[in-house]
Amino acid sequence: MPSAGSTLRARAGGRLPEIQAFTKWVPYPGPMTRRIVEDAVGVSLRRMGTDRLDLLQFHWWDYGDARYLGALRHLADLRDEGRIRHLALTNFDTERLAAIAGHGIRIVSNQVQYSLVH
Repeated sequence: MPSAGSTLRARAGGRLPEIQAFTKWVPYPGPMTRRIVEDAVGVSLRRMGTDRLDLLQFHWWDYGDARYLGALRHLADLRDEGRIRHLALTNFDTERLAAIAGHGIRIVSNQVQYSLVH
């Protein structure tokens, strides 16, 4: 079954510059090999019918498992190869954001929860 993005692009003659490919990836903590990361990005690329994600937001559940750094390194490599345009985070704290920056991984945004209750 074609994705919504590919169907819209087909109807518009393959050109829809106003449609952007944004996605979020929330893997289960664990090994983050290049293959695991590539496969996850590949799923989003296929579903959206595009060859590049304009923005990928990454979230990690368990800060006790520092393998998020490996996942981000692989995502940064995919960005450098042109498969991801911008790499972003969701709900990372200041300590982890500093660690990510310290590893030289460029992040464009960190979407954090805002709640009057919390």
